[in-house]
Amino acid sequence: MALDFEQIENAFPEGMTMNNATGALEVSAQWLHDFARAIEAAAVAPPKAVPLTDEQIDKAAKVLSHCMDYPWEHMPEAGRLNMRKNAKTVIEAAHGITPATVEKG
Repeated sequence: MALDFEQIENAFPEGMTMNNATGALEVSAQWLHDFARAIEAAAVAPPKAVPLTDEQIDKAAKVLSHCMDYPWEHMPEAGRLNMRKNAKTVIEAAHGITPATVEKG
């Protein structure tokens, strides 16, 4: 995974100083070691999950109902609630937000 500048900057450990005479950054070997470990951890960390909005869930539920050939307009409210729940579950599973549960049958 490629890191953006902010992720790299956030990985900087404490203890970095600047030589005012030369403008060079001065760090210890331990600082370099800590920085390398922080970059490694950031590169393998899973992305932070962003919660789905109600609007996103509704749009996904409508698409899902269309795919199932059951028009949203004709669906009773209980069916719509169930379709929203199913759409949210599928999206979250696809993004690794929550573990997907699959019933064996």
